[in-house]
This record gives sequence, structure tokens and C-alpha cells, in this order.
Amino acid sequence: MKSLKSFFPYIRKYRREFILGVGALIITDTMTLLVPWLIKDLIDFLPTKPGEQELLKYVVVLFLISVVLVLGRFGWRKYMFGLSRKIEFDILNKLFKQLLKLDRLWFQKQKTGDLMSRATNDLRAVRDFFGLGVLILIDAVFVIIMAVFMMCWINFDLAFKVFIPLPFISVLFYCFVKEIGKRHQAVQEHLGKITENVQANLSGIRVLHAFVQEEFERRKFKELNREYIQKNLSVTQIFGIFTPTMVFAIGVAGMISLWIGGKSVMAGELTLGSFVAFNGYLMLLSWPMMGIGYVFNLTQKGFVGMNRINDILLSKPKIE
Repeated sequence: MKSLKSFFPYIRKYRREFILGVGALIITDTMTLLVPWLIKDLIDFLPTKPGEQELLKYVVVLFLISVVLVLGRFGWRKYMFGLSRKIEFDILNKLFKQLLKLDRLWFQKQKTGDLMSRATNDLRAVRDFFGLGVLILIDAVFVIIMAVFMMCWINFDLAFKVFIPLPFISVLFYCFVKEIGKRHQAVQEHLGKITENVQANLSGIRVLHAFVQEEFERRKFKELNREYIQKNLSVTQIFGIFTPTMVFAIGVAGMISLWIGGKSVMAGELTLGSFVAFNGYLMLLSWPMMGIGYVFNLTQKGFVGMNRINDILLSKPKIE
């Protein structure tokens, strides 16, 4: 929560763009959620009212939905991605002003390469969180809530049985949340070490040549990069378990839906259109469930990056 509070001043400053971006995203998601219901009506009611006029009505509605989707997608890209660039610009300027205020004693305790890494790689992680991360988070939460509601509206009993595998994802998420944050912290800090090594070699290139230390520094740099790869792989290993498990849970839910829902259709307890719409909403859940893992990755990187930037912003010189 402490990390999240760091972002509030920037959201308040650009609240107009943020509200417009979120509004465009919700409108886009709402139009997407209307499509399965429209198909349900088409399958269930068109045979009872055949005719080109009825069919044309559905075609026109689908066309209008497509137009709104185009405008909505343009809107959230413009305002959410543009917002992240503005926030990146503000943080970078604030960071530069802070570095000008700090005294020599503070700089003597810091490593130049690490400061460069915080101003580039960590700031990029913050930008990705503000732009893509927040976007996917809001999108996933809204689509999951609305899709689950629509599935329960169509057939609550079938929805309850389909959701049986999904709570396992929450348990998995809870188990990995802290570990992923720690590993991202290690990756960001190690990237600072690599940047520091490069900066030190460039600034002391004449000394390296004078003492013929080129090969030693090359091996040292290679070892640092190998360690950086291993730290990134440690993060990937967690997502190698997390993401496939979510996909498997969605697959099991789809299997339950096809088996139980199919029997309900044959027994006349569920209309074919409702069955198609139900599975349509279930498929809409696939992307948000998989997107949770991706957005969680961006969120952890963004929080770690913001914490490392705040270490500089909250520092104070000895003499005010």
C-alpha cells in the first residue's frame, strides 16, 4: 500500500486523462460483453421470427458495436498510454531537480551506475505499470466481474459448477505474491550493478589500458550478465508455474461447461443460444485470467522501480 500511495499525486494531477481513459476502456469492454448476448438472441429468437429484416437488425447492431469498439480502443490507447508518458516526464524532472539539491557527501555514498539505472530502467518499469499495467488491471477486473455476473444470470447452477476449479488460482496467487516481489527487487538491483560496472570501466578506460586489465574486466562483465540472466530466469520459473496453471483451470472450466451444459441443452433445460452465450462469456474470462499474471509482473516491477526512485526523492542533504 505504501508503494501505491507514491502514485496518487500523479493520478490526481492527470485525473481528467485517467478518467477518460478508464471510461473509454469500460465502454469498450461493455460492447465486447454485449456480443455473446446478441448472439444468444440471434440463435434463440431468429428461428421464431425469420426474415431478412430481423437479420438485418442484428447485422446493424453488430456494426454499431464495432464502431464503438474502434473509438473506445483509440480512446484508451490515447489517454492511458499518453498519461504514462506524462507521468514519466514529471518523475524524471522531479528526480533531476532532487539530484541537483543533494550534496557531495550523499553522492560519495552512491554509485553512479546505480543512479543511472534508477533514472532509466526503474523509471521505464514505472511507466509500463502506469500505462499497460493499470490498463490491464482495470480491464481484467471489470471483465471478470461482468462475465461472471452474466454467466450466473444465464444459469446459476451451471456457473457454480464451472467455477469450481477457479479458486485454486487465488491460492496460487497468494503463495507467489511475496516471492515474485523479492525476485524482481533482486533483478533491478543487479541491473544497477551492471550499469555501475559499465560506467566505471568507461570512466577509467585509460587506467584499464595502462594495467592491461581488459580481459579481466571482460570476464567480470560476462559473469555479471550471466548472473543477471539467472535472476531473470528465477522470476520466469515462477510464472512458468503460475500462467499454465491458470490456463489449465480455464480449460477444466470449459470442459465442465461443455459436458454439463451440453446435457442441459439436450434435456431442454437450457436453450442453445444461452449455452453459446455462456461459453462465450467463459472464453472472455480466458484473457483476464491470463492477463492477471502479466499485470502482476508489471505491477511488481513498477512498485520495485518506484521504491528505488523514492530512495532518491526522499533523501535529504546534510545542509538544508
